[in-house]
Amino acid sequence: MKIKNFMTRDVTCVGPNDNLNKAYEIMCEQKIRHLLVVEGANQLVGLLSERDILLRAVYVGGFINVPEINVGLAMTTEMVTCHPNHQMHDVAEIMLHRRIDAVPVTDASGEVLGIITSADFIGIAASRDRMELSN
Repeated sequence: MKIKNFMTRDVTCVGPNDNLNKAYEIMCEQKIRHLLVVEGANQLVGLLSERDILLRAVYVGGFINVPEINVGLAMTTEMVTCHPNHQMHDVAEIMLHRRIDAVPVTDASGEVLGIITSADFIGIAASRDRMELSN
């Protein structure tokens, strides 16, 4: 099974100079935990996770207060990427070994094509279990 058959193609991206608080609002509105950070012609420069944001946030009066800084100051720049033709089991092993929850999918030039997340793998496992139970 190849990544291209299961990756999310319609990804939400932000720029490194975008506001971190605004990025968090986007995540909350779209109910996602990762944003790809791109520059120029959809070139991947980083990955912003909910965890990256919450590590910099402060819990005040029952609310999460995200600092007014640029995404570039919070994003992860040393990330694992994969190609759409990579095998699912290979990417899953990398994610398990490195303890990461998302891998951007890019072409050879670094242009963003999608993302594969731990939630995608859970969805695949759940759908297979449903198919087996119905047989």
